Amino acid sequence: MTFRAACRWVRDVPYGSNSAGRHPDVVFDEQRGTCQSKHSLIAALAQELALPVSKYIGGYRLDESLVDGAGAVLARHRLTYIPQTHCVLKYEERFFDLTAGNCHGKKRDITDMDVYFRVSPFATAGEEYAVYGLCVQYYQQLDPVLALKSLNEIHRIAGECRAKVPLACAPPRTAAP
Repeated sequence: MTFRAACRWVRDVPYGSNSAGRHPDVVFDEQRGTCQSKHSLIAALAQELALPVSKYIGGYRLDESLVDGAGAVLARHRLTYIPQTHCVLKYEERFFDLTAGNCHGKKRDITDMDVYFRVSPFATAGEEYAVYGLCVQYYQQLDPVLALKSLNEIHRIAGECRAKVPLACAPPRTAAP
């Protein structure tokens, strides 16, 4: 199997939360993955093969244009958007999203983000939350209403918005590569 074939396989694995931990191999074990787990798996493979492909976490503005019902949540908090993060891969100067076109529950794929941070394919939940905090700080510098809210409050509001996203709609695949 080629690296490109591995990327296609991971892209085609159904989108869905993983329950068996954070190691990139969870995509094989559960036959599904999120932006975090899918990109971790391919970034780990690239690292093992010494390919110049890296995992990044980017910050974007989650609002009603992405998630039905998010606008009502945001309005209650007097916000027009809430900072959210998404994982992608970078090769040369281009970003790639192996969850694009997946049934991820958003109205459209996340194609452009405002800020990006390179992370290890084996980043812990704590490390990824720290990157989320950096994204929030970035948006707090731009938005005086966000600047008045704590990281925990922003994370809680983002969780309310994410709860509006429908569950993944495809059953897990049954065969590994």
